[in-house]
Amino acid sequence: MRPERTAGLPGGPMVTDHGPPGKAAGRGGSPHERGVGRHHVAPHLESGFLLAATHPLPMHPASRSCRSRCAGEDGTPSKDSTVSNKNLTAGSASRKRRLLLSGVTATACLGAAGYVGRSPIGSWLFTRNDNSGYAPSGVSADEGGTCMLTAAAIEGPFFVEGSPLRRDVREDRLGVPMLLRLRIVDHANCRPIPGATIAIWQADALGRYSAHDDMDPSAFPWSAPYWQRRAPATGSRWLRGHQIADGQGMVEFETIFPGWYNPRAPHVHVKALIGGRDRVSTQLYFPQQLSDDVATLAPYRERGPSPYTNRTDFALAKADGAPGAWPRIKRGDRSIRASLTIGIVASQ
Repeated sequence: MRPERTAGLPGGPMVTDHGPPGKAAGRGGSPHERGVGRHHVAPHLESGFLLAATHPLPMHPASRSCRSRCAGEDGTPSKDSTVSNKNLTAGSASRKRRLLLSGVTATACLGAAGYVGRSPIGSWLFTRNDNSGYAPSGVSADEGGTCMLTAAAIEGPFFVEGSPLRRDVREDRLGVPMLLRLRIVDHANCRPIPGATIAIWQADALGRYSAHDDMDPSAFPWSAPYWQRRAPATGSRWLRGHQIADGQGMVEFETIFPGWYNPRAPHVHVKALIGGRDRVSTQLYFPQQLSDDVATLAPYRERGPSPYTNRTDFALAKADGAPGAWPRIKRGDRSIRASLTIGIVASQ
């Protein structure tokens, strides 16, 4: 049974902040010095969608040293972009350790004592990060010949081997329909990689994962450590699937906008494999305004907006703002279109 359509997305002129909001927005400098990433939604409809136009968002200081490699003169990603969460400066790594100390380490200690779960202090610890200095970035799957390296991310505890081969992953899950278009390319030359396997998995509108139907999305999903895989508890596989990239490196998934769960902002997991080898696991993020708007609709509003936002998400901090993992978004009256080019190191 196909999911029923939800009520229309809130419309009208607004800013959909393509990434973490906050103090970075106030910094000066030229557009090139500030980097790119913030998307402002135009106050009009075209072909059923609110179209996003790119405007500058300040770049994190630690990322400016690679600006010539990461972006062209107009601020768009260059073909030889080498941004990755592996390429950290000493300062960035030090900052990340400080940001995560009170989140992951302290919460793990408290959790071992059975203390956190739903507790207020658990929520407080996982909202201590500040991602406002990172510039969200990503290249649409429809922008042929342009790409950037997509940041790797923790796989998380809910990955399951052997997801179904299919385009429509929704099954009976209700939520705002989202068409996810992904192109897999070699980051070195932006050429598509036909035959690559692309798998996705995500939470439903109420923050639950299939295969783990026993999880309470409001309680911390304890595993030791958090990013270690958990054994599947059930045989359900909704909102999971994989496809084989066509001659242009393209795949499409019919899914829904993801809900939130403790301790995460809405996101979608993606894994790319070539010849059966795992080449990258990443997580896709969405404009905070879009997440907030969707949270007002059924069935998302049963739980309300997430206390964990792009600004405070710990996995986003761990990935240094997840460069190359922010899909370009087009909002319709009753649906969302998300498009992203995933750049990988194909020569490994």
